Amino acid sequence: MDQTPDSFAYRCLPLNIANAHGWEVLTPFGFEAVWDGGVGTEAVTVTPDPGAQPERMAVSMFGQGVLTFHVEGLIRTPPGWSLMVGGSPNRFKDAIAPLGGVIETDWSPFTFTMNWRFTRPHTPVRFEAMEPFCFMMPVQTAATEAFEPRFEPMSADPDLERRFSGWNRSRDDFQRRMREAPPAASADKWQKHYYRGVDSDGEAIAPEHRTKVRLKPFDRTAAPHVFEPPTADAAGPPPAATTGSLEQLRRDLAKRQWLLETLERQRDLAPATIKVERRSGLGADEFLERYYAVNRPVILTGEMADWPALTLWTPDYLKAKAGVPADGSPATIEAPAPLAEDQRPLDRFLDPDGERSNGVMSIGPAGTFAPLQHELANSLIAQAAGRTRFLLLPAAEVGRLYNSNGVFSDIPDLEQAVDVGRYPRLAEVRAYQVELQPGEILFLPLGWWRQARALDFSVTLAYANFRWANNGFEGYPGGPANP
Repeated sequence: MDQTPDSFAYRCLPLNIANAHGWEVLTPFGFEAVWDGGVGTEAVTVTPDPGAQPERMAVSMFGQGVLTFHVEGLIRTPPGWSLMVGGSPNRFKDAIAPLGGVIETDWSPFTFTMNWRFTRPHTPVRFEAMEPFCFMMPVQTAATEAFEPRFEPMSADPDLERRFSGWNRSRDDFQRRMREAPPAASADKWQKHYYRGVDSDGEAIAPEHRTKVRLKPFDRTAAPHVFEPPTADAAGPPPAATTGSLEQLRRDLAKRQWLLETLERQRDLAPATIKVERRSGLGADEFLERYYAVNRPVILTGEMADWPALTLWTPDYLKAKAGVPADGSPATIEAPAPLAEDQRPLDRFLDPDGERSNGVMSIGPAGTFAPLQHELANSLIAQAAGRTRFLLLPAAEVGRLYNSNGVFSDIPDLEQAVDVGRYPRLAEVRAYQVELQPGEILFLPLGWWRQARALDFSVTLAYANFRWANNGFEGYPGGPANP
């Protein structure tokens, strides 16, 4: 959901409520599993990460391509309440799917398992350490049986029919306006009646309407020895394995974060280092010494002055020249070869024989959004058409940006209202806002954070084939790399 354009998925309140409607159980160690298509237990092979405890790993115990996790504890609920268990809502994995179940935890003295079934053989499936494998939600045991479902004509409830008809008309009118004159602001691109709990006339009709679910954490008073995964307020990602004491792991993470933040504060002593400069005619040696080697961003101007792309790259031209879609849909693709002749070499900075020397093209209409994420390698971002607004944050801010999802922050958009009560460290974050004009190039260093929003129809080209070492993807510990 974080990775949808403009965080589109979060407009759906039912999705948000479902995500928070229970508790997740996390796997303590990372592993990879693969199914060979057979029906026996031997058909699934599980390969744990180094340091994992074999007795705590997922196993193949039922056959039929089923991967089984043991839930390490007995869970009790009040009389009349059961647990519905399955996979976390709106969280998907390729080639494997969670199985659902309802367990009478108000009386059962037995543990239960969480099972996933492979959907495609010979496809490795990976679970990272601290990744949820089970989602638990309390349900009243007999509630469903108490319902007596029936069909009725809508006219049996005139007030409901009136409100529905009003909404239906407003919905048709809204969709027509979206087709004919789509607004520039993302917030104006969706109706908010359900989110606000009102009908199409704005009348509140749901006094118990909820936009958030706030679950209580587990009380650990009687079991302080139980491992507690790092919370969203902890600096840095969760440990790959629970080696050593949890307190020692926290001290180690805090020390590393202190060092990063202290070094960043020290940069304040030299004002020139705490702004994103615009430089024209920058030589290769100065670029290397002042920016590339010391991890400082800079905007290069004048380097694209002779690019035909600056005047040629319209939606119609891109479609006719290289088959790039011109319907306004955002896309990120390797730049098609026919467009190379519209570019000019950036030989002072880039190796023309390097990988992806034509660049990676990002194209989309005004409002196209790339969520907050950090760079796994140094890159040059060339603005070939339109304008893009960037928010840039130093690599040292990682401990304040709640990074539990690979290269992405848990907060996709810093320009939107953010719950500082939930994310208190955001109050200390340092960000630089820059607007990249057509013909300008942004050097974005390894480890820096950025989010981007197109202000017009926009085309950018990203390059990583520098003349100097640029191997940030190697050994990345934070989850799958996404170049």
